[in-house]
Amino acid sequence: MIKNIAPHKILLLSIFIWVLFYISIPTTYINISPSFFPVTLLISYILAFLFGMLIIRGKKELIKTKINQKDRLIANCSIIIGTIGTILKFYQRFIQQGYLFTSDYTKLRIELMSGELNSGGLGLVTALLAPFGLLSFLMIMYYRKQYSKWLFFYSFLIGMYPVFESLFTQGRIIIVMVMAMIVTVLLFHINNFSNVFKNTVKISIFKYRLFSLPKVLASKKIMIPTLVLGFLFLTFSVRVVKARLDLFNYRNVIPIWERQQEMRLDDDFKKKALSSEDLNLEIAKYSLKHYFVHGVFEYIRLVNHVSEPFGTYYGEYEFNPYFKFLRLLGVKQKSFGELNDVVYKKNVYTTFWGPFYLDFGIFGILIAFVFGAILKFIYIKARNGYLPYILFYSYFSFVILGSMFLNLMIGSSIYIFNSLIVVLLLYQIVPTNISKKLIK
Repeated sequence: MIKNIAPHKILLLSIFIWVLFYISIPTTYINISPSFFPVTLLISYILAFLFGMLIIRGKKELIKTKINQKDRLIANCSIIIGTIGTILKFYQRFIQQGYLFTSDYTKLRIELMSGELNSGGLGLVTALLAPFGLLSFLMIMYYRKQYSKWLFFYSFLIGMYPVFESLFTQGRIIIVMVMAMIVTVLLFHINNFSNVFKNTVKISIFKYRLFSLPKVLASKKIMIPTLVLGFLFLTFSVRVVKARLDLFNYRNVIPIWERQQEMRLDDDFKKKALSSEDLNLEIAKYSLKHYFVHGVFEYIRLVNHVSEPFGTYYGEYEFNPYFKFLRLLGVKQKSFGELNDVVYKKNVYTTFWGPFYLDFGIFGILIAFVFGAILKFIYIKARNGYLPYILFYSYFSFVILGSMFLNLMIGSSIYIFNSLIVVLLLYQIVPTNISKKLIK
């Protein structure tokens, strides 16, 4: 089963999902000429990324299945930090920013995104601390039977807080990311601690085996909850978009949507949408397909607009949160808003590769190659049962899965990445045979 979530397979799956939605969306995207250079460069990024993965090979080692004192100490520290961060995060969101008192979550979200009611230093502190709650749950879940039930339950509560918060703040990406990380770590847990994946069903086309699927995943106790949760999330996503359209109260949202998104909706779809009882609901349903497809076209527009084939910011855009620390040393740095002044359209996804172009241009091909090699190294370490790399891979696998639609390393998810770095450093620094007194 673990072979099915190898990085190159996840990358190919991302491309397949994009193609699937592209051929089914009733839309023609405009203002994407010329497209030869942007598309050629995009393909080059992807091929370099894939080649970087394929050149790294590693032997399968004996999987570590016994928890040690170091594991417990780092998990306990993560619980403490995550608890503090979650409490502060709850105060920030629900008290300071007012989600506990508002009757219109959509309006409040838009106000906050436009710069009102910002949380200042407290927001930075909570962003740095709160992700440790999720990581503590993932660590304890991996060694589930070697922890007490109450500790597992408590870590579950603080680990799932981002999902709880997102239901109020109407953030969808963080919900999917948290669930994807949990599923990935759970797959490693089952693979390393159970024999349930040995019985498989082969999925083939013309005798060519695409992949093997464990029989247990086809059972009712797995399929029914998965389908129910998937339906509920899709319903939530549609309601979020519809609420935003209702708030703006457009007389006819179709021409506004076409103008803002630079597209032409097919006549058949327009006719169907206009004849429905709720036009905003039809556009909200349609937006799910657009969400998966539009990133590639926004990437093409970005490349054509910026037209800097040798790069612009050289890492400052993609890794802006880290460059901010240079200000403490007196080095003058642009804000992310100032960096965004050169882009074609703000607040849109340009796939995973748009920021690569802004930073490095054609030199991003080399960066993509190196990143692919690093990701494969992380996967090999995770496959061999090293917990910190399993955590890293749970994060990066979702980043790569969304690479054709989104860029998940820009935004709030970067703070999860920061926490992963801290956990990895702790695993490198803390000795294996520490005193038992430290973990009591």
